[in-house]
Amino acid sequence: MNWYVAEAVFESVVEAAAPDYLPLVERSWFLISAPDEEMAQAKAVALATARQESYSNVAGETVRWPLRRIERVREVMDRVLGDGTEVWSVIDRPGKVAEMDTGQR
Repeated sequence: MNWYVAEAVFESVVEAAAPDYLPLVERSWFLISAPDEEMAQAKAVALATARQESYSNVAGETVRWPLRRIERVREVMDRVLGDGTEVWSVIDRPGKVAEMDTGQR
C-alpha cells in the first residue's frame, strides 16, 4: 500500500447572497492509502465528498461548501500515516493568494 496526499477545493455558496458576494475558497490536503494513483484519486473524491457541509450563518442564510474538484493527488514517502488525515488547509478569496504571495495589493 502506498500513501498519497490529495488536494480538494471547496467553494462557499450562500443562498440568496447579494450579487456582489465573493465566495470563499478552501483548499484542503489529506492523506490516502491506496495501491496506486488511480485508486487514490477515487478515494480522494469519496473522502472530499463526505467533507461537504452546510450550515446557517449569523444572518440566518444557508451556507454550503460543495466540492469543486480534486486539484491533485501525489504520492508521499512517509508510511506511518492514516487515511483522511488533513495535512494542510487554506481558506481564501479567489485571487487573494497570488497577491499575498507576491506582496502586491
